[in-house]
Amino acid sequence: MNKIDESQENLQQMSKEFKFLEKLDEIMLQKGLNLKQLQKYDEAYKQFYTLDTLAVNSVSSGIARFEMGDMYENNLKNFDSAYVYYLKAEKSASTAEYVPRIKEKATLFKRYEGLQTNLYVYTRQLAYLADPIEFKRDSLKFYADSADAKLADLFSVPVELSDSAKRALDSLKAVKDSLDNLAKIEPPEQFGEDEMVQGRPKQGDDPNAKGSGTNPNQPPVIQKKGWAPVMPVISADSLNSLLVQVYFDLGNVFTVKLFFPIHLTTITPKC
Repeated sequence: MNKIDESQENLQQMSKEFKFLEKLDEIMLQKGLNLKQLQKYDEAYKQFYTLDTLAVNSVSSGIARFEMGDMYENNLKNFDSAYVYYLKAEKSASTAEYVPRIKEKATLFKRYEGLQTNLYVYTRQLAYLADPIEFKRDSLKFYADSADAKLADLFSVPVELSDSAKRALDSLKAVKDSLDNLAKIEPPEQFGEDEMVQGRPKQGDDPNAKGSGTNPNQPPVIQKKGWAPVMPVISADSLNSLLVQVYFDLGNVFTVKLFFPIHLTTITPKC
């Protein structure tokens, strides 16, 4: 009947009644949909986010994730965040009405994210060809950050450790300190090709690796900040040709699929 304000009042009252407790997730979802229809996007997002947090495995949560992705895409034009929520929705329970919509958006935004990743990788590799020292800097920073992530939990152990465990922890701290100092060292001005080390994915960052729990038939999704720098094995001209194709494909995604007018600054890679 399009009486959204009256609907909100009724839903608010229902959420306080014990007899509707088992339907609380559906009530929260409808309140969020109403807020979205009223263009109160901040309030709608808070409602969907709360639902996603409190009812993680529910059908309502899956729909809420899709709706958050839709708001990021169409209202905020934040396509990276839209990608995250569409993928979360794809892995969630949903209704027959939402399943095809979720699948369509997840497929589209996997394409978008893959092209953005290629744009980032090719741009960085062009920088490495122009200045090989940049490759060493990125590599040192990458492996120092890896050490920070892997050892962070060990540095804040709340329980009392045995003497042997304390000695092991001290050794790990020494390794981390060494890596931190190494990352601060200015690389030499020149070096030979044999000194370059090919980058490789960090363990556990490949979403298609066996045992990762993802669908092996899905295209690889490379996290921009989760992969080690790789020195290119092709020429700058070849990289520029690849970049041209990526820009063309991204243009098609934006104008044909997302109906979003663009210029080159819209799809500048995020470093």
